[in-house]
Amino acid sequence: MKKAFCLIMYCLAVLSIALPLFGNSSLNAGEIPVISGTDFIDGDILSIDLPSNPLNKKRFVAATTPGSDEILLFTDFNVISIFDGQTLLEWLGQDNVFEAPIESGYARGEYNVFLLEVPNYVNNPLKETGLWELESISFNINPTVVPPVVPPVVPPVVPPVVPPVVPPVVPTINPVDLGTAGNFVILAKSAVSTTGVTAITGDIGLSPAAASFVTGFGLIADSTNTFSTSSLVTGKIYAANYVPPTPANLTTAVSDMETAFIDVAGRTSPDFTEYGAGDISGETLAPGLYKWGTGVLITGVGVTISGDSNDVWIFQIAQDLTVSNGAIVTLSGGAQAKNVFWQVSGQVNLGTAVKFNGIILSKTLISMNTGTEIIGRAFAQTAVTLDATTIITP
Repeated sequence: MKKAFCLIMYCLAVLSIALPLFGNSSLNAGEIPVISGTDFIDGDILSIDLPSNPLNKKRFVAATTPGSDEILLFTDFNVISIFDGQTLLEWLGQDNVFEAPIESGYARGEYNVFLLEVPNYVNNPLKETGLWELESISFNINPTVVPPVVPPVVPPVVPPVVPPVVPPVVPTINPVDLGTAGNFVILAKSAVSTTGVTAITGDIGLSPAAASFVTGFGLIADSTNTFSTSSLVTGKIYAANYVPPTPANLTTAVSDMETAFIDVAGRTSPDFTEYGAGDISGETLAPGLYKWGTGVLITGVGVTISGDSNDVWIFQIAQDLTVSNGAIVTLSGGAQAKNVFWQVSGQVNLGTAVKFNGIILSKTLISMNTGTEIIGRAFAQTAVTLDATTIITP
């Protein structure tokens, strides 16, 4: 049977006495104590295997602690002897293995374990002059090496790479040069007619047709006969049969109108092709060159043209432009009507109560119905018809 013991302060005898050692003796083979190791640290188990004790011998187990000459008696024995009121535990040899865990309170250094023998004693063996020291063994309790606390390697916090905010690339489009056609808000070749209460702000030009093809305006010829006026027009009305220099000026203006049409129709590398399959209703259109091989429709939900004041929009339409009743072409973000060009190879038909923005360059007819309002210009290579229409120069 094994019994645990504790070394030094924890499980030493209740007395700690300096014992004089007067002699020594040697043990026979097999009587030498065996220790489980020579070096221990906290948490290790110290085990001492003692040889059998002859019955005619009185032996005790003791040890010296590091840096002290005192001999301390172990107490984990199975017979207790009382000597002059002092307790001494006698090792009889029945339990010959002692075990103890090494704890943090123990002194660090070398310990020597002794077998003490009193061959024949009657009195307290601690006072017996015949006390002999038998063979001793030693071991060390070493400081527990605590590995240094190495802080975890924390990788540096690298902020996420946020790509720079790149503004959208706005196509660079040169505006359309209208030449002297830009002096007119309405310019046509065969006729300009109106019904209802129309209101035009800007000049009207017609060539090569004569003034007789300007109908519904109630023309009033100027005394110079170079232009006419009308109560429906805040501006002047010019026709090819008026006194020079009007005919020549109109010829140049119409030529510039045709040149502008060819320029716009001939722009290549469109940014958008067949956008919305020709139905741009409800869309928001960014600046750029748009090209359709068909007609274009804007229903009553309208369309928004969005960009800044310097952006340009060019709409190349191979067939008709149809704007349904009540539709609104809205400009947002600073977009300006003077920078929006509708090049239409077919007819332009603006329904009733339409609000429209931009320069219309039509190969044929431009028809504007009751209540239509335009901020822009209407240039037709045939005729322009109005019905209670308002047009304002952009």
